[in-house]
Amino acid sequence: IYNNSTWTFSTVAPIAPPVNSLNETFTGCLAPALGSFTQTSELGNAQTWRCSTFGHNDANAVSMNGGITLADNTDWLVSPTMNVSAMANPMLSFWAKKRFAGTTTKEVLVSSNYTGDVTTATWTPITITGFAAIDTNGWNAFNNASLMAYKAANFHVAFKYTATAANPSDELTIDDVTITDGPVSTSSVQLENMNVSVLGTANDGVLTIAIDSKSTSNYAVRIIDVLGNTIYNGAIQASIGKN
Repeated sequence: IYNNSTWTFSTVAPIAPPVNSLNETFTGCLAPALGSFTQTSELGNAQTWRCSTFGHNDANAVSMNGGITLADNTDWLVSPTMNVSAMANPMLSFWAKKRFAGTTTKEVLVSSNYTGDVTTATWTPITITGFAAIDTNGWNAFNNASLMAYKAANFHVAFKYTATAANPSDELTIDDVTITDGPVSTSSVQLENMNVSVLGTANDGVLTIAIDSKSTSNYAVRIIDVLGNTIYNGAIQASIGKN
């Protein structure tokens, strides 16, 4: 307050309520708005997450490219505030694509105390099999990463891209990010410690599945038909690798 007639003040956007599920296709993406996501450049402000016209199922996605010049870049793509406490088994799925030769660090992280500054929040990595070493063979699906550990409170999911001046940078594109209750597919399920796929076509009474396990473990298996009837309930032992 300068005097009895002149004031100075600033305003901020209202805090959006938590989102209870997520299905972000980035359709109609128009920077700086990146769908329901926001981008933060922690280091190297010249390159940031931006809208892409090379989408997975439509014309749009979001991408981060450190450029052909050798430079340090640390950039975050952060989801809206999520609250999935009503879900029985919340899972994160998304599609990703890498273009061009380069070496960058690609991470998916979760924070329960992010308030707008990525550097002051506590971030926990989510294990996404194959994401860190994604290749350049087109779009890759990363399905059903469990979010059970975070469902009791509000949280944010973030994609973090880190490039260093010591190496050229590749381009990372993200699209079709979903948080759903349970697996997104019945024919191929990717979990943190194992991947399960149906082989061929299921015949009456016969279902052949492939299990790719990170450890030698015993798994409880229950198969339920579309009417909710349990048609198999048992246990199997899987060795490390493909079974």
